[in-house]
Amino acid sequence: MKSSGGLATAISPDAQDARTFRTWQGITLALLITGYAGYYLCRSNLSVCLPMIIEGMVHGGMDPATARIRLGSIASLGVLAYAIGKFPSGTLADFLGGRAGSALRSHPCGAVPSAQPGTAPSAKSRDTETLC
Repeated sequence: MKSSGGLATAISPDAQDARTFRTWQGITLALLITGYAGYYLCRSNLSVCLPMIIEGMVHGGMDPATARIRLGSIASLGVLAYAIGKFPSGTLADFLGGRAGSALRSHPCGAVPSAQPGTAPSAKSRDTETLC
């Protein structure tokens, strides 16, 4: 195609490929940042909610010291599991590639809490006093 000035207005295939590549790079980067931000937000919420969780456990009849020890143990085991999980997760990402590895790592994060008995949200737990 030529414009009235004689300049070619068609985009060359190389320029189109470069533009598509840059677009997909931007999308991938945005998704990685969004995914990690969501992970980090959920991870940092525990420290904010711990006082309220301890209060609920004490209200349920547990000794405050025992409640702190149990929740501290859970948090410590979570960090340990995160550190240990880095090794198989890295190997899996190398084997499957970033996209498939990320999808496989993210899926259990939503499935595990919903699979535990008694953790499904109820109508009672939706008021603002019981939510963190």
